[in-house]
Amino acid sequence: MDMDVFVDVLSTANEVSDSVKLIAKEDSFSILAEGEGGKAIETTYSSSDEVFYEYSVQGSHDSTYSVELLLDFIKPMKQISETVTIEFDNNKPLKLTMDFAIGSIQFYLAPRVA
Repeated sequence: MDMDVFVDVLSTANEVSDSVKLIAKEDSFSILAEGEGGKAIETTYSSSDEVFYEYSVQGSHDSTYSVELLLDFIKPMKQISETVTIEFDNNKPLKLTMDFAIGSIQFYLAPRVA
């Protein structure tokens, strides 16, 4: 996924909630943030959207993560990487991979369990 788009969506979600729900389906990817007082933001992309360099999902998956922890890690990475590979499963840790000129960095984040 395009790094700038991912950071922008997470930054907007952070204004509404302290967590984001990632929802991946075979034909779409959504980021949902729900806050107090009925505030909510949802951004959905089709699998063929230009923000994706590659999109591969089998079935339907969703999990919730701390938006603050995601932003703390990912914001500095946008200086060295243009893309982020997002991997997750239902209530499993999130794996983000950022490739850059001399290697790559992987970040894992445990899900929030209700």
